[in-house]
Amino acid sequence: MTTIHLLAHLEPLLTAAARFYAVAGEIFSITAILWCLRLMSDLAETSYKAGVIAGKFYKRHLHKWVIRAAAFYWLGCQLTWEGLRWTYQHRSEILAAANECRDRIGKAFSYQSPAMEALTA
Repeated sequence: MTTIHLLAHLEPLLTAAARFYAVAGEIFSITAILWCLRLMSDLAETSYKAGVIAGKFYKRHLHKWVIRAAAFYWLGCQLTWEGLRWTYQHRSEILAAANECRDRIGKAFSYQSPAMEALTA
């Protein structure tokens, strides 16, 4: 028996093996795709359940405090803005009062001789 006769007898076996390999590859690919789809759907379901739990907890325990904190924050922003506007509008009076206070404090901690006072007066 020659090599050609041997290959002639092995050809159906090789063809069947190649077909089995192709079908097994397709089955593996489809299985991997379906497994990934199942994983993604499980992750979506789990994240949805976690969101529902977090939403219920927020609504039961935190919502009124968040609303109050937001209102308090807004009130603080408004008062800060009004304070900044008032300070800017009255900046010259504030500067004059600060300079006067600084001068009084400076005079309290310094000594001025009566002789010098007579000369400057």
